Amino acid sequence: MSSNLFRVRQEFMLIRYHGRKTAERIRQKISSNRQIPAGEKSIHIICVRKKEYLKAAIKCANSIWYHNPNLNVVFHIDSELLKFKAYMIQRLHRKDRIKFEIEDSILSWQELKLNVILHGLKNGDYFCDADLYWNSMLPEQESGMYFAAEAALLSKEPYFSALSAAGIEIESDAFMANSSFIAIGYNLEREEFSNEVEDCFTKLMAACSSGRIEGSARKKILRLSEQISLSIAINNRRDYFSPLKASDKPMDGGIAESYYLGTTKGWD
Repeated sequence: MSSNLFRVRQEFMLIRYHGRKTAERIRQKISSNRQIPAGEKSIHIICVRKKEYLKAAIKCANSIWYHNPNLNVVFHIDSELLKFKAYMIQRLHRKDRIKFEIEDSILSWQELKLNVILHGLKNGDYFCDADLYWNSMLPEQESGMYFAAEAALLSKEPYFSALSAAGIEIESDAFMANSSFIAIGYNLEREEFSNEVEDCFTKLMAACSSGRIEGSARKKILRLSEQISLSIAINNRRDYFSPLKASDKPMDGGIAESYYLGTTKGWD
């Protein structure tokens, strides 16, 4: 029996023996409090602030399960969007592979993303932005690490010269790493990597708040602060990290394609 037919039959039997309302409560209980067994891999998706990200996250998760049916999906979601949990569960294809983590701190979304990547992922886990759509299986990364793609050289960015005001020195060939997808393997020195990313992020925030970085450079750096910090640490570990894709453009048909929801909507 195919997995799709099995899920249809499983849903039919659940409703038949428990009724629709009870079946929905059972599904929600399974999805809300599920503890992921040791050894199982997960992909983490942040879904906060705007309902548009909730809809995107549903599409993202379903596209993941189409190619990776046994992967767990952990939604990092705030209380406001958690009100739509029933809406999500109804539309998610693998109700037995869901976990919700409530994120109601005062962290910016940049800080939350770093916190999830650096401290929320187990070795072998993945992170991806909500507005990714998957067309293939995720890469196996028992030892290797991945980021989405190489973007422009940091030295070509208009804010590059401002980074020195934060006390950050970068090689001329350092690239901006697209961080819409991050995979952490087993060979990475996690504590050292996390410390470097957090140190860079702290320096950027301090320089922006003290006035050492101003104007358009400040606005750009604040918006891209987590990506810049990850990129610098990734550049220093090029022997460990590999790009998932050779390049990235909106909806380019690659292994994972992004529609850049925040950028196209003009959200910071």
